[in-house]
Amino acid sequence: MHLALLLLGAAGPGVGLARAQAVEGFAELRVTGMTGLDAELPLTGVERFRPSFAAPLADRLVLNATIEAGLSQGYRNTDAFAELIADRDLHPSLLLALGEDPAANNLLAVSTAGDYLSVDRLFIEFQRSRGDLRVGRQALNWGSGFVVNPSDPFPEVLLTQPWKPRSGMNAARLDLPLGEMNGLQLVAGADDAFLHPRLAGRVTVNALGTDWSAVGAWREEVGEGIVGLDFKGTLGVGFWFEGVLRLSPDRPPSEELVAGLDYSVPLLQQLILTLQYYRNGAGGGGSSPATALFAAPQAFSPAFSGTNYLIGSLSAGLTQDLAASALWMQNLDDGSAFAVPTLSLALTERIDLSAAGQLPLAPWSDGGEFKPAADDLVVALPTAAGGLARADLSGLVPTATFILWSRFNF
Repeated sequence: MHLALLLLGAAGPGVGLARAQAVEGFAELRVTGMTGLDAELPLTGVERFRPSFAAPLADRLVLNATIEAGLSQGYRNTDAFAELIADRDLHPSLLLALGEDPAANNLLAVSTAGDYLSVDRLFIEFQRSRGDLRVGRQALNWGSGFVVNPSDPFPEVLLTQPWKPRSGMNAARLDLPLGEMNGLQLVAGADDAFLHPRLAGRVTVNALGTDWSAVGAWREEVGEGIVGLDFKGTLGVGFWFEGVLRLSPDRPPSEELVAGLDYSVPLLQQLILTLQYYRNGAGGGGSSPATALFAAPQAFSPAFSGTNYLIGSLSAGLTQDLAASALWMQNLDDGSAFAVPTLSLALTERIDLSAAGQLPLAPWSDGGEFKPAADDLVVALPTAAGGLARADLSGLVPTATFILWSRFNF
């Protein structure tokens, strides 16, 4: 039986007691299916249980924690790549390029307890009239942009994981109010191994109905700093600009920025139109998806490899319980695009059901960053014998992805 259902059954009779103890969170079931893969049944099932606790320790001193337990079954890209390695007699070390080892328990895709149980939040909050201090593992997110936040010192783009909460990081964060509308935030953090420091500061001033922020940060693990501005306001339409200069002693400075507008139309329950331009000055106009498949993720690097993008979104509240949205991300350099239609239904006050598609497209080109051309997916890889062999990776790259998930919120 699914882990989430077991936990829900165990927690059901005590939900009232849990809420009285400041416990909240969700249990989730998710199914993902992909097309265009060399697999008989490219389906993945995931069960998650994510409770959050808040426990007062003393006057204005609160301990906060979030625990996540989860299991997955079915298709995994790692397994498909392992089969390709075996079929083509490629070098076994290539599997490590995906960033994970084969699971010891192949059915449940786990090797250690950290694969199915984690403490994603654990911090103490000191609440004082002159400011708040949070120390421990917590979520941090700065910036006004849509999908992408260049001024966020600890960026994370969740475009392809709409169900995923922002990851926690080790940090001490101080929030100091400067009057009723202004404030200062200071952050000192570290990576998971506490080897590389991360420092950031943000000061915000409200003027002319607009929030104006200046941001600075330094990330030692990549030897990079950022300085920039972020502002957001409303003048008939909502508007924002968020831009930084990336500074490193090893590379020339490069800019990263977004500028956008949104407008709410009095139709249906609500209709919101969003349009944003994104520029990654360190990009190269797009890169081979095959190269990206084997490249290890780099901390704090821009989420996309191109230079110029246009992002559009339409979201509508069709009824009080039914909402729909459509997001389009267009690479203006290579012509490839990425569309994400989503439909969400509130079944009850506690249970939500959502469906989404992720559709890579190339409306006016042969392929690019989001939808690779066929030739881009044929690469030369090292063999176990020490030579090179041409391998077709098209069977590992989905032509479309469809996700169905349901949450029980408590």
